[in-house]
Amino acid sequence: MALKDPYSSPKDLLRYTDEVYWDPDKRCYVEDAGTPYTPPVPRETTAVPSAHDKQVGGDHYKTLAIQPIDYVRQNNLGWYEGNIVKYITRHKQKGEAADIEKVIHYAELILEEYNNA
Repeated sequence: MALKDPYSSPKDLLRYTDEVYWDPDKRCYVEDAGTPYTPPVPRETTAVPSAHDKQVGGDHYKTLAIQPIDYVRQNNLGWYEGNIVKYITRHKQKGEAADIEKVIHYAELILEEYNNA
């Protein structure tokens, strides 16, 4: 059953569409028996989980106040800087000394770019 826009034409006080019409006094659609029309309830949609909400390979970022990816993206950091933030943030929970070595490596890559520019 198609319903017309109640405000499309001020000439019509009651707009009939199949068995439902607009009642301007009640300011709602009304079925032919005079009872207010109840539109169908929309189906509930299940929210698709965001990839941002999951973490593969541990939970070392889940406990942080700010996740490294959020910090990197909001500050428009590049690849090297982003990896520095990631590894320095997680080194106590996951990679320990190896993560510190990665931080140093990425910092050296940044220095090379400055020196070669």
